[in-house]
Amino acid sequence: MSKTKKFFENNNNFNDFYYFYIEYLNKILSNIDLDKLNALKERIKKIKGDNATIFTIGNGGSATTASHIATDFSFANRNALHDFKCISLCDNLGLITAVGNDTSFDDIFTVQLERLATKKDLVIFISGSGNSQNLISAANFCKSKSIDTAGFLSFDGGKLLSLLDYPILFKSELGDYGQAEDCHLILNHIIANYFRFKNNR
Repeated sequence: MSKTKKFFENNNNFNDFYYFYIEYLNKILSNIDLDKLNALKERIKKIKGDNATIFTIGNGGSATTASHIATDFSFANRNALHDFKCISLCDNLGLITAVGNDTSFDDIFTVQLERLATKKDLVIFISGSGNSQNLISAANFCKSKSIDTAGFLSFDGGKLLSLLDYPILFKSELGDYGQAEDCHLILNHIIANYFRFKNNR
C-alpha cells in the first residue's frame, strides 16, 4: 500500500495532508545518489560540446514531463548560445498514432529513435514504474546502437533501472505517482537552471 493511501486510513484533514505531502516529497528528494546525478550532469554537459541532441520520452504524466524538459532545455536561457538541442518524442501525435495503429504502441519511441538518434546523443527516459514496454523496447534499441540513456525513475526503478546508463532513482512507495512526477519535474528544473545560471555568469 502506498504511503499516501496509508495516510488517509487515519486522517483526512487537508492541512495535515499538505504537511505530510511536502515532508514525504522532501525525504524522497534528499535520498538520491548524488554521485550518479553528477555523472549525468557531466554527460549532459558533453551534449553541448558535441553539438548533439537530447531526446526525452515517457507515458501519461511522464510524457508531459518529457515535453516540459524539452522546453526548458531548449529555451530556458532565451539565448541560443547556451540552450541545448532537446526534443520530446511524445509530441508528434500523428506519428505516434500511426505507429501505434499500424504496428504497436510498444514501438512508438523506438521507431522515432531509429530515424533520429545518433551515438553522440542522449535519451532521457521518464517513468514512475520503469516497466512500460515501449520504454523498455526503446532502451534495448539504444543499447544495441550504443546510444547513451538516462532515466528519471521512481519506486524501485523497475526494469529500466538496470537497462539505462545514467539512472536517477527517487525511491518511494509503489503507487505514489504524485510525488514521483513531482520529483522528476523538480530534477528537470535543478539541471536546467544549473546550466542556465552557470553559463550566464
